[in-house]
Amino acid sequence: MRLPSDVGKVLQPALVCPECGGALSVRAEGDAEYLLFVCQVGHSYSAMALLSEKEQRLEQVLWSSVYLVEEPADLLTDLAAQGGPDRAQHEWLAGRPRKERLRDQSRRLRQLLNDNGPIDLGDGPTPERDGA
Repeated sequence: MRLPSDVGKVLQPALVCPECGGALSVRAEGDAEYLLFVCQVGHSYSAMALLSEKEQRLEQVLWSSVYLVEEPADLLTDLAAQGGPDRAQHEWLAGRPRKERLRDQSRRLRQLLNDNGPIDLGDGPTPERDGA
């Protein structure tokens, strides 16, 4: 048995299918060698469609992050406002630096998402770089 020629070489990280999470392979199609990304299940994407799906997924994850950061800050606020025998402990848990740090992180994530521009995924061509 012969080993493949790429043994020992650093491999590029695998791309995953945005629909099922399976590994994507890339192949050239047609005379123009149009790139087609296909997963093991059969989902297929052009380069632009794949990039669009990845950008949409990134935005979804970032919005989820906003809510995941805001929930503990809200919980800390609610616990501090609650009366009862645990009030001192709740007020300590809701300490200002901790809550403010969470609020600041949430605000920065929201600002990134609300700027109405595309999320920058790299150094691809942009109108500013192309002189447009």
